[in-house]
Amino acid sequence: MAEIERFQNANKVTSYAGVTPVFFSSAVKGKNVQNKNQGNRELYAMLYLLLCNKYK
Repeated sequence: MAEIERFQNANKVTSYAGVTPVFFSSAVKGKNVQNKNQGNRELYAMLYLLLCNKYK
């Protein structure tokens, strides 16, 4: 990841990393899902591997 100072807040960083849940809704029904198609794939993979190694 380049310069972290370029992000205004933590929400922007998590969105960039692709770990922020996205709310989808249709009519009255809606759900929070994690959209793995958004964000930086390399950063997401690195965070995933770090967490997997931590909880082995």
